[in-house]
Amino acid sequence: MRKRFCILQHTVGGGLQRSVGVCSDAQTTADRSTDAIASGPIHWDWLFDPRPANRPARSNDEVVSNSNETLPSQTHPLWTWATDPIPTDFLTRADPTGTAGGDLPMISIPALRLANHRQRYLDFEGDIGSGRGCVVPIATGQYECVTDSAHLFVARLFFGEAQWERRQFACDLHLIQSDSADPAESSLWTLRIGNWKSGSDFSSTAAIR
Repeated sequence: MRKRFCILQHTVGGGLQRSVGVCSDAQTTADRSTDAIASGPIHWDWLFDPRPANRPARSNDEVVSNSNETLPSQTHPLWTWATDPIPTDFLTRADPTGTAGGDLPMISIPALRLANHRQRYLDFEGDIGSGRGCVVPIATGQYECVTDSAHLFVARLFFGEAQWERRQFACDLHLIQSDSADPAESSLWTLRIGNWKSGSDFSSTAAIR
């Protein structure tokens, strides 16, 4: 079953106070071990909707999980990670629509698990208010979940369109939580992306690796 995702380019404002974690009643400010991740003036937010792609949003889906409000159990906020921007010139070194695209090496970068975001950010562009900066969607599409656990998220992403490639393509995504025993590093993950395909080559999740 396919669900929606979005990658936002976030130009940070002076009022941004980042919270990490997956629910509002367990928030902490990003600790020293994660301060260097997505800490520049621009970062990418990776948003994943856990609901089926054809399910409409409800009004109570609009609760902000990175605020001081308690997140109702019946809502389905967006799972969210932040990374530094990924250089997209690697896509020009080989044709992602051909055999060579699948041979490109997986990109691996640190990721920070953020508090869940509101549903509206799947379709949002502009100033997010309160001096926190502005966001621009750089890629949207749907995904098929392969593995979803407390420490691992694996999916195949099907891009409808992206700023760096005006055509349809897909890739594999792995989000892996740090195996550190330090609770302060529970928000530290690794994002791996690669195995680019297009057309009939990515019609199912069978080729996830």
